[in-house]
Amino acid sequence: MKKFAVCNVGGGFAYVGAMQDSFPHALELSKKGYNAFVLIYRPGAQTACEDLARAVRFIRKNADVYRINPDAIAVMGFSAGGIQAGELMLISVHLHIFWLIYLALYLYYFCKIQTYNF
Repeated sequence: MKKFAVCNVGGGFAYVGAMQDSFPHALELSKKGYNAFVLIYRPGAQTACEDLARAVRFIRKNADVYRINPDAIAVMGFSAGGIQAGELMLISVHLHIFWLIYLALYLYYFCKIQTYNF
């Protein structure tokens, strides 16, 4: 059974930048043995947090289908997505293991995936 990760991007709760943020990170996590999921959430802080909670619940409920360990969870987020991940961690007392991978993974993978020309 694999571990799973939910990649959750920013956008100020107004838009979702999944193409440039989450999908490249999900690909890297997949290469490291995770089943990686990308969350496309609805705009708005409250609805975005609800969508993340629903996504984690759905993935855990369907653990057999995705062949994952429902207790080995990673949620990573950037900007608004990091706020959502932190909020979920604070309210998720029912989860056995919950990893909040925020800045460290972001910097690690960001530096490997994207380059900038200044």
